[in-house]
Amino acid sequence: MGTHNTQKIRVYKSSTGYDYATIRMTQSRIDKGLIAIPKALSKFFPPKSGHINVYFDNSNVLLPKAYSSYDSTTRECRIGGMRDWFEKNRVEKRDEVVIQVIEKVNFIYRISLEREFVVRTQKLQRIFESSKKIDEANTVLDNLLTLTNVTPEVGPLAELSRLSQTMGKSERRRIPISENRSKETVPLHMRILYERIYKGHCQLCDFWFFKRNKMPYFEMHHIDPLLGHHPRNLVVVCGNCHNQFEYSEVSLRFDKNGWVKFVRFNDKSHKVFQALVAAKLKPAQKILYF
Repeated sequence: MGTHNTQKIRVYKSSTGYDYATIRMTQSRIDKGLIAIPKALSKFFPPKSGHINVYFDNSNVLLPKAYSSYDSTTRECRIGGMRDWFEKNRVEKRDEVVIQVIEKVNFIYRISLEREFVVRTQKLQRIFESSKKIDEANTVLDNLLTLTNVTPEVGPLAELSRLSQTMGKSERRRIPISENRSKETVPLHMRILYERIYKGHCQLCDFWFFKRNKMPYFEMHHIDPLLGHHPRNLVVVCGNCHNQFEYSEVSLRFDKNGWVKFVRFNDKSHKVFQALVAAKLKPAQKILYF
C-alpha cells in the first residue's frame, strides 16, 4: 500500500466552525507533482484508475486530472498532474491541502490550500455578519455553504452553532413596551439563520403562516431583555406568543447549557423546540492526515 501503511491522523478544533480534512504535503510528493490520498479517504474516490474532475481554489472551471487507485500498480491512491498548481501556489513541505467531495457520483472535487480555504471562509463569515441588505446576506450565506460544502439544511445550524460559541453576551438597551417593538431589531444575519432553520414556525406553539410575498412571517423575542443577540437569548415566536411574553406572567426553565427549554405563560406551559439542541451537532473538527 506504499507509504500510507503508517498513516497518522490528528484532530483539531476547526477554526471555521465547519468540519474539513487536510492532507499534509511531503517534499517527495511535491517533486512528483501529485497528492497521495489517505486510505481512509479512498472510499470517496473511484475504485479504478482514470480521471477525476477538479475545481481549484475558488474557480468555477472544472479540470480533468489523472487519478490512480489502490488497485493500480502504484498501490497508492493518487491525484497526478499537480505540478502547475503546486508552483502557482508555492506549495511547500508541510503545507496542508483541503480536498472536498463536491459530487461523489460524478467524482467531482475541490482542492485548496488550507490557509486560503480558512481565509476565504472567515472572510465570508465576516461579510455575512455585517450585511445590511437581505439579498446580499442570503447570497453570502449561500456562497459560504458552497465553500464549506455543507447542505442547506445543516449549514445554517452549523453557522448558528459557531456563533453560539464565539458570541459574547452583552447588555442592550431595554425597549419599553409602549415603544414600537420593531425597534428591538435582531441583526440581519441572525434573522436569516433563524428564518432558514425554523421557516417561520413558532418555537413554542408551532404556528406559522406566509405573508403576501410568500415569505414566512415570524417575530423574534429576547429571553433576557438586558442581554444581547446571543443565540441562547433568542427565540422565534408568533405574534400571539410574543405578546404573552410581554404581558402575561412568565416563568422559564433552561437546560444545563443555558437554552430555554420550557416557557409558562400564566398557567399554560410550552415546550420550546431548539433546533440546534435537537440536531446534536458535534464540535466542528479539522482532521489532519500526515
